[in-house]
Amino acid sequence: MNQLFADVLRLFPRKAVALLLLASFASISEGFLLILLLPLIGALTGSPATSGVAYKVIQFCAVLGVPDTASAYAVLFLVFSLAQYSLVLIQAALSSQLQAIYVRSIREDIFASLLSARWDFLVEIRSAEYLSGLITEAAHASLALTYFVTFVSSAITALVYFLIAFNLSSLLTTVLGITFVVAGSATYLASKRASLVGRETCEYEARSAQWLSEVLGSLKSYKAAAWEEIAIRKYSALNFRLSRLVAVALRSPQFVRVAMEFFALVGLILMLYIGATDLKISFSVLLVLLGAFIRTYPRLISAQQAFQLLSLHLQSVRRVRNLITLATVQSEKAGGLKFSSKSNGVDIDCINLSVSAGGDRIVNDVSIKIPACQYVAIVGPSGSGKTTLVDCLLGLRQVETGKILIDGHPLKEIDLLSWRKRVAYVSQDPPIFNASVRDNIIWGRSDVSDDEVVRAAKAAHAHDFICQLEHGYETYVGDWGGKLSGGQKQRIAIARALISKSVLLVLDEATSALDSQSEREVMNALDDLKGGLSIIAIAHRLSTVRSADRILVMESGRIAESGTWLELIEERGLFARLVSLQGQG
Repeated sequence: MNQLFADVLRLFPRKAVALLLLASFASISEGFLLILLLPLIGALTGSPATSGVAYKVIQFCAVLGVPDTASAYAVLFLVFSLAQYSLVLIQAALSSQLQAIYVRSIREDIFASLLSARWDFLVEIRSAEYLSGLITEAAHASLALTYFVTFVSSAITALVYFLIAFNLSSLLTTVLGITFVVAGSATYLASKRASLVGRETCEYEARSAQWLSEVLGSLKSYKAAAWEEIAIRKYSALNFRLSRLVAVALRSPQFVRVAMEFFALVGLILMLYIGATDLKISFSVLLVLLGAFIRTYPRLISAQQAFQLLSLHLQSVRRVRNLITLATVQSEKAGGLKFSSKSNGVDIDCINLSVSAGGDRIVNDVSIKIPACQYVAIVGPSGSGKTTLVDCLLGLRQVETGKILIDGHPLKEIDLLSWRKRVAYVSQDPPIFNASVRDNIIWGRSDVSDDEVVRAAKAAHAHDFICQLEHGYETYVGDWGGKLSGGQKQRIAIARALISKSVLLVLDEATSALDSQSEREVMNALDDLKGGLSIIAIAHRLSTVRSADRILVMESGRIAESGTWLELIEERGLFARLVSLQGQG
């Protein structure tokens, strides 16, 4: 509950206060309508009150200039009814607005905290937990706010009616109060159970989302291996438990409603019997007491059910805030020296770098110098530390010892965001969005002309195939670029790098999944880019690095060899053996 209060006060304190005032005024107006029946009934029956609550209402109406007549009271009743219902409608509109703001804020906070977290944290988390938080838990958390508003509004209205009833008859109201307490006690355990069910539901929704994410991301492998039955069986088990929890969550409010209605019936009988036989209360007062009773119990039922559902959905509030806090604690260092380069490339100096993971040294005392605008390839067996080294250059991994200089400035002193904005990263499967070819090339930029787009595409050897598409640069490429081949995706990604005026192009196994023709197209593009910016290429397929200015050969986290293709072949060392294994002498 405290977290929900903190969120409300942080996001919309004034609107929250306004909502509380609206709920209070609406409840007071509703209560006034009820006690306004006293002088109205008195005027209709010809027995006006001379004391008590009814007389005080007559005096209040006189102050307002309302004459002591049935027609005047009827008109006043209608006016206050319109005012009360108007307040209720305004309250509902404001409540809906706050719910929408709340769910939007939660989703934006989760997304922003996730993208701001360190890479070594992101590779360890279960992404489906955050996906579940963004979609399911955020919606449940917004429902918690809705139920909280319903609970407060219903409780205020019930309190107003209770005070009215107490002023009319303290004894009967005490009897009613006892039934309220008994009913509340009967439903307390149900509310505690709802909290436990909510926590378990959150866990199973996250596990179900994780499993669906894994299966849907590998559908081809599952079908090829005939694992459909295994996947369905596991999902059915998760879904069965989740459905049982949902059933319990839906059943509990009905228990509250039945319990409250039973005690309401008991209270009604007691009130009528005691009021009519023992207290000899007047008909008009008994009628208003009955009205207060009839109006109070639905509010109490609503408050009880809202409190129970609030207990259920508060678990989602806690869960999403835990996800946000966990990612925020692991956020990357912000601020520092803004990166700027006076040339097209960038000088990179790595001095005695060492990085460990799981107790093993992945990068061990590596020192390299990459001059600006040089094309450097990094090769070596799997697990030799190639990707980890490049991750360090991008600031994605932290080095334990040593330092990295970017144009002479320590990387740890440079604002990472400004540095990465000048780096283009092209992976084996680069992100291609369901948008036009042009939008994919200028992604994240709005100040790019059509001529610049065409120049970048030509430099990336992409212009010719783009022109052959149905709508040229305005062709939509489908989800994940499904309408493009692997080589075409790579060349669009390279064109995007050129548009962003990057000083460093990183190719991480960019051609490993391409056929020979597509690979050749990408290599031609790289050959044309040589000398225009710095290029670092991680490669397993050694034929792709023949034209590199320098090849770094890594083994067991160290630089085992360094030189051009011909120099390394002549050394007859590790690189020559790798080339021989691939049949590319």
